Amino acid sequence: MFEEILSELKEEYRQVFVLRHVQDMTVADVAKILGWSKGKVRTTDFRAMAKVRNVLISGKEVQGLSEFKTQN
Repeated sequence: MFEEILSELKEEYRQVFVLRHVQDMTVADVAKILGWSKGKVRTTDFRAMAKVRNVLISGKEVQGLSEFKTQN
């Protein structure tokens, strides 16, 4: 399931998301690795998180996602 959600992200969003939230790296470390400014890392991370959140909230039919659907 996690891989399917990540596959919904653009490549640069996926890179930042994985480095920040899977590998638990700091913004400064990610910026150094990717050769980006810290601002670009923060912006890209924000956009990646928004996309992941939208996929989860929408309840998009992703295998195994049903446990994350919001219940009314």
